[in-house]
Amino acid sequence: MDRNKIKNYLGIAQQGGYVIYGGETLESYTKKIYLILCDKTAGRNSLKLAEKLKTKYKVCMVEDLSELLNQINTKIIGIKNKNLSEIIEKLVEE
Repeated sequence: MDRNKIKNYLGIAQQGGYVIYGGETLESYTKKIYLILCDKTAGRNSLKLAEKLKTKYKVCMVEDLSELLNQINTKIIGIKNKNLSEIIEKLVEE
């Protein structure tokens, strides 16, 4: 997993407005989401939400999501751009 590339692509997604932050926001979001990223150290509720969302979306677990996003206390996000989601998913699974 190339953390620098993931960080760069997540930065592009953030600049483009393609990132949805937080479990509550993801739960109530009604439009298409292509990828959910969840921190491995997330709390019980975030992990439970990630399990629940696995039925609808692709969910990938990563380490230090906050550091990858340059955001404090970010444990779960959704990405709503198909191309960026595919690229990030491939990088995480390497």
